[in-house]
Amino acid sequence: MTRLFVAAALVAFGALAAVPAAAVETGDTCKVRAPLTITMKGAAGTIDATIDRGTSVEVLVVGDQGFTRVRAGEMVGSVSTLDLESACSGALRMCRLTAAVTMYEENRSDSKGYLLKPGASLSILKRGKTWAAVRLEDLTGFVKADDLRDRCAAIVDEPAETRGGGEGAVEAVERGDGPGLLLSPFHLEGAAPAGPADALLDLLFDRAAFYRPDAGRVGVEGGRDLAWTAQLAAAAKRARAADMAYALAGRLAVEPPTKDDPLTERYLLQLAVVDAKTGKVLKGARVRPSMRPDDDWPERVLAVLLPPLQAVPGGRPPPSPTQKTDASPALTPAPVAPAPTTPAPADDGPHWFGNLWGYAALGTAAAAGAAAGVTGFFALEQNGAANARVQTDAARPEQRNSALALAITSDALTVTAVSAAFTGVVLFATGLGLGD
Repeated sequence: MTRLFVAAALVAFGALAAVPAAAVETGDTCKVRAPLTITMKGAAGTIDATIDRGTSVEVLVVGDQGFTRVRAGEMVGSVSTLDLESACSGALRMCRLTAAVTMYEENRSDSKGYLLKPGASLSILKRGKTWAAVRLEDLTGFVKADDLRDRCAAIVDEPAETRGGGEGAVEAVERGDGPGLLLSPFHLEGAAPAGPADALLDLLFDRAAFYRPDAGRVGVEGGRDLAWTAQLAAAAKRARAADMAYALAGRLAVEPPTKDDPLTERYLLQLAVVDAKTGKVLKGARVRPSMRPDDDWPERVLAVLLPPLQAVPGGRPPPSPTQKTDASPALTPAPVAPAPTTPAPADDGPHWFGNLWGYAALGTAAAAGAAAGVTGFFALEQNGAANARVQTDAARPEQRNSALALAITSDALTVTAVSAAFTGVVLFATGLGLGD
């Protein structure tokens, strides 16, 4: 009899837990009494945000796939219908598993079970002393309450508002008081190296923590080659998980080498501050950073990125890019390197090809040679004409004498051409006539 009573009690509780506190319909409004996760789609991709406890929620459309489209202030997105019903009743709790647990279709151990792995995010729809009704994505069932208490990070006995809004396991980040600014490792574009990216993040975080004591940082999680919009969404999600209001994301790229300095790697760093709750980019900046001690690029980008954020206790406003404060480290200006110049050629005196006398001698040789050739041609013509005449012709001796005179002139011009050519060669070879 006792066993039947206990079994009936368990079945009754299971039926009660499985039934929603109040079915929602299109047009309903309720003030959620527990934090509720909302999924929004926008230009930055899909973003998960949290509807805080006490927020009025308007039901826009109740879907038939287990999700409802709602409006909560400026946020419009989808929530689980079961989560919404439990949040309106105040029963909803959310947590992330730290160890594996078994979820059953019914609230008894001999029903069909599913092993839930560590890291899974659960929605606790209703909880009793022995069993808890839970939801994991599209699966609903029951988990032993003791298992959740020991293995689900958000199930504690303190109020929900003291455990990070009930959104789930909070990522431990050391920081000071304030809304929180989370810096995550820079993502890499193309062949950008991870070492310089981490070194540049160290410089930026050092200065960010100086101006904002609520700044914190986390390590690498997953790949570092996400698209820019996906990276912003991931940074906002990690900031929410760390219970911080803002996230600072960065992306490092390598610029093409310059002709003047092809061996030096030049970087381009894209930065953005994101609101963790909405995933909206509040401010962005681009800078070409370096590791030089005199490069104040962290001061310059923080002067652009930090002013739009909520003030923080003990914070300091960053200096404008054109001025320095006593709190800022003194910067020693780098020595100005002289502009590279092309050295003038050494003045080793006139060159051989500048010998004008040599060119004159060669020109004389060319002219004399040409004249000798023409004169010799006419001498041969005259001699041939004289030979054609009969010996008794009175004009034959005169024509022969003319041919002889032309031949003598041709020989003289030939000698002149040879002498001038020889002289030109000597002038070019010895450099005579070049002067000082």
